[in-house]
Amino acid sequence: MNALVISFIASAFSALSNLFFRKNTVDSQQGSPSGFLVLFYLIAFLTALFFYPSIWSSPLNFAILAIGGSVGVLNIALMHLTSRALKYGPAGLTFAFQNSGAIFPGFLLFLIFGTSCGYSCSIFQLLGMLCVVGGLFIGARKESSHSAKNSSKWLIYALGCFAVQILALTLIQGRSILFQQDEGPVSFFSANEMDDMWFMPAQFGTAFILQFALFLREKRPFNQAEVIYGCLSGIANFAATCLILFATRLALPFEKSMLFPCFSVGTFLLCNMWAKKLYKEDFNFLANGLCGLGIFMGILLR
Repeated sequence: MNALVISFIASAFSALSNLFFRKNTVDSQQGSPSGFLVLFYLIAFLTALFFYPSIWSSPLNFAILAIGGSVGVLNIALMHLTSRALKYGPAGLTFAFQNSGAIFPGFLLFLIFGTSCGYSCSIFQLLGMLCVVGGLFIGARKESSHSAKNSSKWLIYALGCFAVQILALTLIQGRSILFQQDEGPVSFFSANEMDDMWFMPAQFGTAFILQFALFLREKRPFNQAEVIYGCLSGIANFAATCLILFATRLALPFEKSMLFPCFSVGTFLLCNMWAKKLYKEDFNFLANGLCGLGIFMGILLR
């Protein structure tokens, strides 16, 4: 069970990274999170190079680079949507929307490629998705009863987070099709496991370059809150990444399918806990419980 414990510890660092993002949204005098994200993505990019020191001696795979770059663009969109959602609505439920997108990519890939590429769909996945949708609906309905003006804006941005997260995770999971070599519908773009080391640097490198360009367009210096929270969030994200990769290595066969559900559910539950403690937000037990149950059913029992 050591791997599962490490997975939960990783979720604590992920929730801490989200907390710094939330505090930057509140404390920064800027309407844009660009300065924060420049530092966050810089640390993420350097982290990716740290994990793959042999990358410079590996040949480029342009399919992997393209997928990584696309995910980087989607990640920028996700972070900006999250920043806007945090300004208008509850942090805990916002991150619940974000993390609950984890069970849908497998279903989308099944619809697109079918069983020939190793994807499947079970009754548990469908029930899990229904639980997630029900939990998000209950949470959004309760939020709409508070402030109609702000809640409608929050819901638009939260749904945007949900949709973009699904697209990004679909690309991340779908890249495994490239490893099937001469089989499958995308065999022309085949890659091997060594090529995949370019994925994370491409993702965060693209995000850093684009975000830095957006920051330069604002023609302003970094402010203190952005520097502090951007660096702290990047370091916390680095710790979460290290721990989840370490947990993957330690995991016993029966634990491997449980790591990501534990990490995902732990992250948004801890986000709800600090949101309640620090910002006096309501903890919606039913909404969060249904989302957590849906993630476990959709990923663990597929």
